Amino acid sequence: KNSDKKNKKIKQEEKQKRRAIMVEQMSVEELAEHDRGHQEFKMQKVMENQLLKQTQRQRLQNAPALIIDLSFYDLMLPNELKSLKQQILYCYGLSLQSPKPFRIQLLNYNEEILQMSNLNGFSSWEIDFINEYPANATYLTADSPNMLEQYTDQTFIIGGLVDRNRHKKVCYNQAEKFGLSHCCIPIKAHVKLCSSQVITVNQIFQLVQCLNEGVSIEES
Repeated sequence: KNSDKKNKKIKQEEKQKRRAIMVEQMSVEELAEHDRGHQEFKMQKVMENQLLKQTQRQRLQNAPALIIDLSFYDLMLPNELKSLKQQILYCYGLSLQSPKPFRIQLLNYNEEILQMSNLNGFSSWEIDFINEYPANATYLTADSPNMLEQYTDQTFIIGGLVDRNRHKKVCYNQAEKFGLSHCCIPIKAHVKLCSSQVITVNQIFQLVQCLNEGVSIEES
């Protein structure tokens, strides 16, 4: 990987040198035309990016909700909270890129703890902040005996917990406590995991995203 990065850097430097030599050899008229074309190209790219972002946000506005439950701050260490913040960022990025995205809802979000406003562009994210569990939501937990083989039209909850599997049955107990239905994505039957069966928030999000797009667990 390091050699690939080094080769890529060398190629970029060579390309910049060739461009610099070409510009030096241009006449005044050619330079003016070159600058005009460069500015037009940059403006076109800006407009394309703005249109893409607008389209992505419009899709998110009408997308089904997927909840990330942030009720477990006291169970995490500072580095785990930092990791959770990054995983939520990954989830949002996955949803933006998907043809069938989810609208992320953050349950019990605490800015003082997670400080996600520090993330570039967070203030313009198409997400919701909620403080109560929807009565018809289904909690995704590895401890549930109910298996989810394909996506169904319901609101799912992902436990926002990064704890390296120190705490047992946290999400299952949360679902039972609030009278929520629950189910388990049968990861173990299809995917070989390195350590425990518990995976990251963004990995669970990606699995549900794939199911929503019609991709099986094996394929995802």
